Amino acid sequence: LERFPQAPVPPFGGGLVFVLVGRLIRAKGMLEYAQAARRLKQDHSSTRFVIVGVPEIGPAALTVQEQTTVRDSVEVIGPLTVEEVRGVLESAHVFVLPSYGEGMPRSTLEALAVGRAIVSTQVSGCRETVEESVNGFLVPARDAEALERAMRRFLDDPSLAIRMGSESRRIAERDFDVHKVNEHMIHALAL
Repeated sequence: LERFPQAPVPPFGGGLVFVLVGRLIRAKGMLEYAQAARRLKQDHSSTRFVIVGVPEIGPAALTVQEQTTVRDSVEVIGPLTVEEVRGVLESAHVFVLPSYGEGMPRSTLEALAVGRAIVSTQVSGCRETVEESVNGFLVPARDAEALERAMRRFLDDPSLAIRMGSESRRIAERDFDVHKVNEHMIHALAL
């Protein structure tokens, strides 16, 4: 909460900005995000879709062709410092993480702290960061069409980004404050 203080949602004048922070691997939902971005750009050409991440090596990594497909629809930037990531989150209207499965995603916690609306998946780790229709929307994993519909809701009503962003910060303070989490763990361990 201290390293990622709440920041006002930027003006909507230049179009909305959606940001995904994560490694360039299939399991982060990169291909679904790119597919949703491609479709949404047809009606909303001024909208920006950004990924903060770097290519990975290994079987989970996006192939060269998949990376090209993603880059055709989405701006990919990185690697970035923590301060630079915070700046990207502050410039965004909505944070997106269409992951197939996570622990507790640090990138989403950072977006909550900054005060951004969230679109994520109904999988363990991700679903704990979103109160449906309060601070964002949850969609099934691996479902680009559902992801597109959830993202389109912000394009149809940008004021959702402001209202839900405020709720995200409230949730971050209530549920994810490191001091409260540490206190809970110490109590649970009877230390």
